[in-house]
Amino acid sequence: MPITAPLATARALPPGLVTTQRVEQAPTDPASPSLVAALAGQVAEQYDGRAALNVGAYNAALYDLGQTVPTDVPWVPVGFRDEQRKGYTPVEFRRGGDLALLPIPAAAKPAVGSDAHLGLLVGDDLVELWRARRDAAGNWSAVWGGIIRGWSRSGGQYPGHTGVSASGLAMPALVLGIREVQAGAINHAVGIGVTRVAAGGFSWPAVRTDGRSAAPDALTMGRRFRLRAGVNVDALTWVPWPGAKPKAVHKVCRLVAAAAQRYGLVVADTAGCVGISVESGAPAKALSSADPWTSILGSTPSYNVLAGFPWHELEALPLDWGRP
Repeated sequence: MPITAPLATARALPPGLVTTQRVEQAPTDPASPSLVAALAGQVAEQYDGRAALNVGAYNAALYDLGQTVPTDVPWVPVGFRDEQRKGYTPVEFRRGGDLALLPIPAAAKPAVGSDAHLGLLVGDDLVELWRARRDAAGNWSAVWGGIIRGWSRSGGQYPGHTGVSASGLAMPALVLGIREVQAGAINHAVGIGVTRVAAGGFSWPAVRTDGRSAAPDALTMGRRFRLRAGVNVDALTWVPWPGAKPKAVHKVCRLVAAAAQRYGLVVADTAGCVGISVESGAPAKALSSADPWTSILGSTPSYNVLAGFPWHELEALPLDWGRP
């Protein structure tokens, strides 16, 4: 069977990612109270006020092919589907383009959901495809994508308008990696998808936006939040139903809270509900027949994992904070 190891399990993330900036000493935006209320309000709108943890769908399917692509992994053409009505074939998908011919393991599958993410680490290059698809005849195609050359030395930002996240940030720099969750530490900012992204601009570390909303509570793409230093993440609790005895939050929720104190949360995508994405367990399951998230989450359903996250205890950082 071709190599299908999850990217984050196979290699450590680059040390220079923009999402590894520490935020404890960053200033607070004067508009922080209203910005936090806007985010908390978007969370409260759906799923009984609980943000989603995208374990089963809308996550990142990552495959590490190693420094040298194995001989049993075929290089296959990747066609372009003009679902965004560009009216032309981007140079990346034309003959000789960065995305026109890629090594894709025979067992590879895009993430479940309309984004259909597929990520490949090829040598020291990160390739990500958006809405990747393999048809019945075995032919691959995608709607968009990008390549970051020299991933190990990268800041995790795609050049131009390439890449798959609406912010232009690489998915491995944003999602909860399997290995880091198993190790008990998330050492980078956590990307969040929100329902209303403001039109007309973005904030570093984002390099672009798909924001179209003029709503008062719309948030700028790239906006950073951090959890107040005074919040004791080890003591976080939530109440399952009115009158119930408080219970400790899930360990993954605590890890996200700890990361939010040190590295922050960053608005990275537009989504159907406020949510956090993870590294898909499907590639690992193809090797071992076991999805790592099953043991990580235990008996807690994914929709309850972030229950009790203290959204109202966040602080908003100024626009473009941390920009070189």
